[in-house]
Amino acid sequence: MVDYLHKANKGRPQCFSKYTQMYLQVHCEQTTEEQKDAQKAALFAVFIGLLMTLKFTAALSYLQKMLSHQYKKWDVDTCTPADYTIKLKISEVMYRSS
Repeated sequence: MVDYLHKANKGRPQCFSKYTQMYLQVHCEQTTEEQKDAQKAALFAVFIGLLMTLKFTAALSYLQKMLSHQYKKWDVDTCTPADYTIKLKISEVMYRSS
């Protein structure tokens, strides 16, 4: 192929700069059986991808629910007097009568 390009350009390597790109197209024929095998492999890959996505989504949902439950448990376990404090405005009459 390189010799052909040199001969076509009369020895001047015009196609050989550092930015040159060469594309080759090759005619490819597959049998019906090979196409079916390739389709089955692609279908299997997509199916596995969907299963992985569903499993990942279920795991994230489970973790979110567990964290919510753990936060509520922590909140109940760490009761402080501030949780039961009530602000009440007391007038001077009420203060003196006690």
